[in-house]
Amino acid sequence: MQRRFAVFCLSLLSAVWTPAPAADPPGVCLTDGGQPRATIVVASTATDLQRQPAQELQDYLLKITGAKLPIADDSQRPTGNLVLVGESRLTRELGLDLAALTGDSFVMKAGAGRLVLAGHDARLLPDDPPRRAKRGTANAVSAFLQDVCGVRWFLPGRLGEVVPQRPTLTVPPLDKQETPYRMSSDGSFSRSPWAARNFFGNQVFISPVGCHLWRVLIPADKYFAAHPEWFALIDGKRVEGDRHHSLLCTSNRQMWDEALRNLKQLYAPGYERVVLCQADGYRRCECEACEALDDYRITGWYLPGVPADRVWVFHDFLARGLKAAYPDRKLVILAYGPTGEVPHRLRSLPDNVIVEWCHPTRGAVSRWTQFHNQFSAFVYWYVSESRNYVPMPLEGVSAEFKRLAAAGVRSFYFCGGDRCWGLHAPSYYLIGQLLRDPHRDADAVLDEFCQGLFGPSAGAMKRFFAAYYEKTGQRWELMLPETLGKPYDYVAHEKPQELYLTSFPTEVLQRCEGHLADAETAAPNEVIRKRIRLFRDGFEYSKFTAEGFAQLKQFQADRSADKLAVLAQAVERRNRFVEDLFQRQKNNRDDLPPVFSDSLEHVLYGTHDHLAIPFRTLPQAAKPRKDAR
Repeated sequence: MQRRFAVFCLSLLSAVWTPAPAADPPGVCLTDGGQPRATIVVASTATDLQRQPAQELQDYLLKITGAKLPIADDSQRPTGNLVLVGESRLTRELGLDLAALTGDSFVMKAGAGRLVLAGHDARLLPDDPPRRAKRGTANAVSAFLQDVCGVRWFLPGRLGEVVPQRPTLTVPPLDKQETPYRMSSDGSFSRSPWAARNFFGNQVFISPVGCHLWRVLIPADKYFAAHPEWFALIDGKRVEGDRHHSLLCTSNRQMWDEALRNLKQLYAPGYERVVLCQADGYRRCECEACEALDDYRITGWYLPGVPADRVWVFHDFLARGLKAAYPDRKLVILAYGPTGEVPHRLRSLPDNVIVEWCHPTRGAVSRWTQFHNQFSAFVYWYVSESRNYVPMPLEGVSAEFKRLAAAGVRSFYFCGGDRCWGLHAPSYYLIGQLLRDPHRDADAVLDEFCQGLFGPSAGAMKRFFAAYYEKTGQRWELMLPETLGKPYDYVAHEKPQELYLTSFPTEVLQRCEGHLADAETAAPNEVIRKRIRLFRDGFEYSKFTAEGFAQLKQFQADRSADKLAVLAQAVERRNRFVEDLFQRQKNNRDDLPPVFSDSLEHVLYGTHDHLAIPFRTLPQAAKPRKDAR
């Protein structure tokens, strides 16, 4: 399997490297027959943003070649072949202007005994964790290990990586500079080392204060007592909300001025972006001045064609005031719920605004791109992970990402993800590939995923994934198309029983079972069998849940005691499987990610009891009718 994957990686190299002319200097020998032939060098003043990637490089070159390259700093004046990780005296002596790099861009250069793996590194505050930093050098090392050495991090954990074996490693002439496609990616994946290696990250400093910013700009505990008129009038009373949600009277200009002063303070440490949104669970102010600003008369939902202009004019004021104070900073404003629609009272938004789509229907994208030109996306693809645990289709994720990218989206916030590896691992990996290069083909990425992880079982596993996601692709069609003037929510309408029976009919379950059995038969070793087991466990959760819903449907047609008994057996079988799975997962923590990282309670019944019937509460059989007298 490793030999086949190494061939794949060599073919990838031919696409990454431009063949050097004969006159170019030779490449760089790092190891020869398992012996070190180079030294890794960092600056004597290096921080963890350079030292950690240098350590990562040393660790993986040892895994690849069996040789442990020493690490030195530039004050020691090392000789011989050198791998320069991060900016140092030696990179400057080579004439490399790394200061010209921005964001988390990076370079890979090899020739004449020197390999340079360096990028733009920056940390805003001393105590910021690496995930909030700009990590160009870490990107350079990850790119080198993937593009040149063939390493892949398909899954978190020891068995989720693939490391080809090459006792002798010589890097050909190489000259590449790259900026990952994504400007930023945040949310559910942001704390994972696996994600950092797969190019989730940021080119900008984003305030960590959160997006529902009204509670920060005008906190009720600070302002309500003195200024109740700044807060929403609801049912004839001014309401302060709670510590998580401030509900504001957005026609109050005095409140605007105080909010702007507080917003400016959020940028003072040097943040390049702050994210702004009204309270989650928004309730509109019913005062006469607010109601006169728009026709929005519902509570919180996105209403296609009807914007809450009362909110947009307030947010527009904040953006224009911010631009006067910090002309080089950006304000990310969520188009969410009441602000999902293009404002009618504004002719334009200032050029320091990035509109973050939360409801990017085709109609909304069309309207927004005619109104503004800077966008990001708040991604709900995986929010249903903990609602009903039906997998998202690989092709659907790819198509949605590319549709958003084509509309100019380069920043993504993932609401959900990183929690259901037994269901979604191929699409998690795909997203990392698309964040680096949005032109990557989903089928080619799935092929790479299967070849790398499953070796001789790759064909059967690829057929399994095709069958497993075949019907779940229909959920993209099930996502409600918008209707102007009608409240929109593309998640809440999903009915778990209907969704499972549509996604996993008997013939799909049988095909999936057959492909998994073929993969297990072809697996040559325990490592591949364990990897397959991760996905068998995910599949069996889907299968047992679908079978439970199928028996529920049978019972609903004939509410007899016999049908109820059969349903009870299906529920018991499914719930026992889940409980056993959670016990087994505890023994796998270092090898592979968990099938589910949610709580046992959530996986059994859904976060808000979406799966409670029948898996928590069985329905009742019909009572026998008494004979008429």
